Amino acid sequence: MSAECCEYCSSFLRHCYLAEGIGVWWLLAALVGHLLLVATALFVYAFALLVGGLLFLPSGLGSREATMIGLLSLY
Repeated sequence: MSAECCEYCSSFLRHCYLAEGIGVWWLLAALVGHLLLVATALFVYAFALLVGGLLFLPSGLGSREATMIGLLSLY
């Protein structure tokens, strides 16, 4: 693979994670009516992804969701 391809894929994945974080914010606003800053929702989503990855369970298997619930309950 060329360096340009790796750079393109890396940029694409960053935008995908950003879109998923904004989706979490949008769902919270639409379903729960909870107004949260977009930056806060992005932090909660990103931190939950990191925790899920560090526990070495397949796809976070509950740890990602538990982290998101725990952090969102603080707000």
